[in-house]
Amino acid sequence: RARAAPRGARADAGASAAAASGAWPALLSSRRPSAMSMRSVVEVALQFESFRNIDLFHQGLYHLKTRLYREDGGHRFLATPHGHFSCTPEPPEERPSNAKPKADHHNLIPAHIIEAQCTFSTRSFLIRYCEEEVELDDVGLFRIEFEAAEGAEGADLMLEVSLMFADLTNHGGADRFGEQPDVDSTEFKSVSSQLYRLHKVDGGLHEYCPVVFDEFHFCLANILVHSTALDFRLRVNPRDRVLVPQALGAKDAAKSGATEEANTDPALFGALRPPGF
Repeated sequence: RARAAPRGARADAGASAAAASGAWPALLSSRRPSAMSMRSVVEVALQFESFRNIDLFHQGLYHLKTRLYREDGGHRFLATPHGHFSCTPEPPEERPSNAKPKADHHNLIPAHIIEAQCTFSTRSFLIRYCEEEVELDDVGLFRIEFEAAEGAEGADLMLEVSLMFADLTNHGGADRFGEQPDVDSTEFKSVSSQLYRLHKVDGGLHEYCPVVFDEFHFCLANILVHSTALDFRLRVNPRDRVLVPQALGAKDAAKSGATEEANTDPALFGALRPPGF
């Protein structure tokens, strides 16, 4: 259990375990509250500092995939990822103009955002050795809105971190793949997941959160969590992105007060316009 020091904010590790294979439902829907509301806009930055392989069972291609959401009345309201960058950009290496660029095994696929899932993924890196360490230095930016009245009680968020793995057996193994990486043909799946509760993110949070996965995927990811309140906005008929389990059909989603995203204005949803813009 990781405890944060300042202002009573902390991150509780292992709040619950997400299913390894079903951690990222594809169905996202929207929920429209019945009246206008005053909302606080909160920005959260997730800084992935490094990754250390302690005792992973399989060599292969890995990356970390994250999602933020708040829980309210049985619904999960998703934070919108709206940007990412690298903390320490490396200067370009000087090499002859006719020389073939050398593949960086610790940065085979750049960090990216999947807008349809509201997730941020770090760079993908090749793990071949025990105790191998990878410098990530990737930062993902999320934005979410809270009801202003929730600020008095403290605004909490759930942080979901999944370890994504691509098996390279069909590519001749990790060593051969490292010589001629074919990243376009790789398929990732979630093999382990951890869930954390971030307390009082609207009050400013700057905490170190070590993420350790299960004993079958024993590794350590060092993450720094930063948050701040950006603004207050009066929303007329506000809408939120709601996470709907895969087992919940469209009819059940409609009964629960959710509306399919395909039937809504895309300008109000997704990563095209983060909350507060």
